[in-house]
Amino acid sequence: MKKGLLANLIKLGAAIARLGGLPLLAFLGTLRNAQDLSMFRRLFFDSLRTHPADARAYYLNYLHYSCADWMSSLTKPALFLYGEKDILFAPYGNSFAEAVPIAQVRYLPAAEHELPGRWSRALNEQIWRFIQAVESGEFPGEEREWR
Repeated sequence: MKKGLLANLIKLGAAIARLGGLPLLAFLGTLRNAQDLSMFRRLFFDSLRTHPADARAYYLNYLHYSCADWMSSLTKPALFLYGEKDILFAPYGNSFAEAVPIAQVRYLPAAEHELPGRWSRALNEQIWRFIQAVESGEFPGEEREWR
């Protein structure tokens, strides 16, 4: 499922890790995900503790992994959240949800890829609303109209 830009970025990350570029990967990943300088420092120094071989394995495994293979076996409601401007993963949102028996897709306005780091409040609010809907029975069960 990973083609084009996403596949190329994953391959690039694996090559950079293989060539000893872990500090560059740590810097770029941290820069995209940190909300402030304090978070940047913590994420960056934590990322530097990764062994380069582990970073490369992460990228290579990600290139071949497909969660779509087992999604149809989910038996509980699933929420797929994406940033509206996420060019890497948001395009897959509807196809992932179609593979799950009970699913809902939501896009956070103006958000890009790094939801937990930069959009944590909006992310948590959407998750909380989803949990409340499921617990109160508002979630439509087997109906697929919540997409």
